[in-house]
Amino acid sequence: MSRKKVNERAKVSTNVRNNDKPRTKSVYIDFSKYDRWAHSFSYNGFSNKLKNGEQLGENLFYLINQLIPEVENNLNEILNGSHRHCHRLDDKHCQMAKDIINHHFGIKVGDVELWQFGVKQGLRLIGEIVTDKEGYNVLYPLLIDYHHLIYPDQKHNTLDIKNYKFVPQDEYN
Repeated sequence: MSRKKVNERAKVSTNVRNNDKPRTKSVYIDFSKYDRWAHSFSYNGFSNKLKNGEQLGENLFYLINQLIPEVENNLNEILNGSHRHCHRLDDKHCQMAKDIINHHFGIKVGDVELWQFGVKQGLRLIGEIVTDKEGYNVLYPLLIDYHHLIYPDQKHNTLDIKNYKFVPQDEYN
């Protein structure tokens, strides 16, 4: 039996490559890209000002405890358009949201798809989902629509939000 001669001078790569496809079914939420996504303000008939700090606490608890896990656990259903309260904004509502976002951030939101995320009536998170260069889905929150005004519903949008003056960033900064 003959033995193969091994070239001991061959370089061994220290880089390990994983050829598995990325986990595109998951989503990473990046809260840092748009640093004022949780700020309250009013603009052109839209307002996400609140009644008081108690209403803020209830909404933030819902956002953290229900909405974010819903998005993380049901991303495929959301992206496929089969989730009841989470969907891509249509052209009309997307333009409305972009106008609000452009005013709020002082930036020009380009040709991006905006999404609305919710679990039940009330608060909606408006954001952008992109796939990064590694193939992972990243959600960038852009604003909180506490009163469901971007897609209003006459049956549920009955609050007198014009009297809401609570602005969290003024109270807690």
